[in-house]
Amino acid sequence: MAAHLPEGGLPGARGRQRFSTFHVPMTTPTAAPVVLDQVPRPPPVFRPPPPRAGKRPGLAHLFTRSGRRRGRAAVTYAGGGSRLRSLVRPDRRDTPKACRAWRIMVYHPPTTPRRPAVDRPSRRAVLGAGLGAVAASLGGCSGASGPVRRLRLATGPEGGPYNAFGKALALAVGASDLPLEIVPVSTAASVNNLRGLDEGSAELALAMADTAEDAVLGRDTFTRPAAVTALARVYVNYTHLVVPADGPVRAVTDLAGRPVAAGATGSGVRVVAQRVLRAAGPADERPLGLAASVAALREGTVDALFWSGGVPTPALAALAGELPLRFLPLDAYVAPLRERHGPVYTAVTLPAGVYGLREPVGTIGVGNYLLARADVDAGVVRGLLRVVFDQWRDLLREVTAGARLEPRFAISTGQVPLHPGAAAYYRSVYG
Repeated sequence: MAAHLPEGGLPGARGRQRFSTFHVPMTTPTAAPVVLDQVPRPPPVFRPPPPRAGKRPGLAHLFTRSGRRRGRAAVTYAGGGSRLRSLVRPDRRDTPKACRAWRIMVYHPPTTPRRPAVDRPSRRAVLGAGLGAVAASLGGCSGASGPVRRLRLATGPEGGPYNAFGKALALAVGASDLPLEIVPVSTAASVNNLRGLDEGSAELALAMADTAEDAVLGRDTFTRPAAVTALARVYVNYTHLVVPADGPVRAVTDLAGRPVAAGATGSGVRVVAQRVLRAAGPADERPLGLAASVAALREGTVDALFWSGGVPTPALAALAGELPLRFLPLDAYVAPLRERHGPVYTAVTLPAGVYGLREPVGTIGVGNYLLARADVDAGVVRGLLRVVFDQWRDLLREVTAGARLEPRFAISTGQVPLHPGAAAYYRSVYG
């Protein structure tokens, strides 16, 4: 049922967009967000794309600033955003009794002419852009609403967790009020991403913690220290060592001399796999990415595959539905790896139930960092982190189950220094 917002809007501003502020009783089934704040704090934040009259109802999620889901909202825009309908309010059990109203900020479309479509790539173009196309577009800027900064984000192979995170971040930033555009770039992942940051072919990147520390310290595959900084530790990778359940491999030491899919060249999983195999004994390492590794294990051309990613990883869950698998424990290698390479490695557990496991399996955990070149503007970094912490559930939904993004873990980036803008953001928000 459509509902009109009450009179009495007060003109205001937020970023580069114009808003009016209204107070609506809690009992009124009305929504009018680009930003929806609940009083008293902590305020939920609701950030759908700018309203467009005549569009079909959209679905958005309502979160607290700490990331807790508080409800969903189905929104229909009409008349330039002045009439909206169907807000699904937070559960009354989560709503303080002292709260009697919503403070609502309503978007007013700008009166300046829209920029030509060629000045800013479409969302589909952004998500599918390759590195060469991105480089050609970096010099562009927006029209009357101010310059839009475009940042290339080095992710990972198509269909992988880094690529999924990068696309979700691009969408979240595009729906925010930031004059910023994130362009995901497909890569082989961690090692290539760090080299791209250092060489300037990307401004942002995702990488595993062990590889990032190697880059900063100029060791192993990096011949000199790389100039990279951390924005946040976003989630943890779980190392998977998978073999056929009816095969001869029962322990890591059984892999000596056998063909093993050890991760694609330039990926972080290859770094972990080589370090484990170095401690366990030499194997016939095959540089295969996840899709090729799964195919090779299914066909029997390799006896095992290494993978480092979220839980569950869809490709491995699908494989577990096709043939019986055994996940070998790797927790015994955590201490030797920490002794040799530092505390980037932790003991984690693949829980019972995932991949059809009947009992938990101990393995190696490695953090994943969102990284940036040191010359990225500090204000841009602060705005980007605001979106990351507001929308972390959406960002991690396709990456790993049950993960949380919390500041006390996000700032734990080891030897990789925080970007000055990131340090300023954490100080301003969390003290």
